[in-house]
Amino acid sequence: MSRILAILAVVLVIGASDVSAATVSTWSMFGHDAHDSSFNANESTLGSGNVRLLHVAWSVGRVSSAIATDQRVYIIQPVLLSPSKVVVLNAADGKVLLTYTPAMLRLQRGANDSPMALAHPDDTLVVANLREVVALNPHTGALRWYSAGGATSLVANWPALYTGKGCQNPCGILASYALDVQTGRKIWSHAGNFGQTPAALNGLLYQTVGQQSGTTHVYNQSSGRLVGTLQINARWLGDSHRAYAFVLVGRQPGSATPGRSWIGEIAPNGVAVWKADLGRIVAGNPVLAYNTLFLPSNRHHPGVIALNATNGRYLWGADVGPSSSMVVANHLLYVLNDALGRVDIIRASNGVVLRSIKVPGFNNRGATGVMVAGGTLYVLGGNGLVAYKA
Repeated sequence: MSRILAILAVVLVIGASDVSAATVSTWSMFGHDAHDSSFNANESTLGSGNVRLLHVAWSVGRVSSAIATDQRVYIIQPVLLSPSKVVVLNAADGKVLLTYTPAMLRLQRGANDSPMALAHPDDTLVVANLREVVALNPHTGALRWYSAGGATSLVANWPALYTGKGCQNPCGILASYALDVQTGRKIWSHAGNFGQTPAALNGLLYQTVGQQSGTTHVYNQSSGRLVGTLQINARWLGDSHRAYAFVLVGRQPGSATPGRSWIGEIAPNGVAVWKADLGRIVAGNPVLAYNTLFLPSNRHHPGVIALNATNGRYLWGADVGPSSSMVVANHLLYVLNDALGRVDIIRASNGVVLRSIKVPGFNNRGATGVMVAGGTLYVLGGNGLVAYKA
């Protein structure tokens, strides 16, 4: 789970030249959007007619997280014995366009000055480390605003930027914030260990508190008023009308086998509208697209299943082995098996596998994940970021 969080707690930068691209098929933030759907509804270039033509176009090593527009790719790149840097790549060929060191980003000097989370609302590059959040002009690096506090994840939902922060060692103030995208002004804040990325669902903001046996706080997005507390430790996703809890139980202390994970639609009062068993799984993420939930599951076989998002009814399953990361774009489901270094491309309507790609040199030591934007499939692993084009 942590490896999945690592890739998608990433950059969202809409430069002046990227504005049209961002409205077309940008992979915009953690989970693609503020709903954490992992669904790129605007992708139209890659489809069932040309995925068999996908080939390696370029690659770059040492990447801990990434996002992409049609024209640019934004990565956090670790540096040996030094803080990580933010690098801007040309999406066409992977060539470096810009590099931002922590000093250039105005981040504090010290052990915790590496960039950890990024976002790109309104032609602004937002970069966070453990102690501060800064916003810059993505073209010149000029500082636009600064906010103390820090974050390990960022979610943009205009006109606010919501933060999450969780850590096990001393890392400054533990709190979540709502920041004004244009000025960095703190709209509201709440103290606590918010280890998961927040999700804007059903007109509310869902934030998990604590990393082991946590609960979920539900807030009014505008005022920060606590609407409710749910005794559910989940990754949340959904849309403007519904919220789903994806509960990855994993291996419990003293147990050799993982518990049974589940997905369910949860009403604002915490009552489950429906729940579905996913079997014993230890990794993976949910996807919501076309009124369908795509989920890692070992209920019928190790692989993925599709459920009707309205009632949880089983639609189909694909026996492709354990998945670590999934995304949907243009009616295709992309499933990364990080143990095998393989991406399976599946027709979203019926579970038919159209192609399987073995990623050259792939390893799962570090962040892993997939994203699709601008007609390109991106695969992140311990070997770096690999871009596939048709």
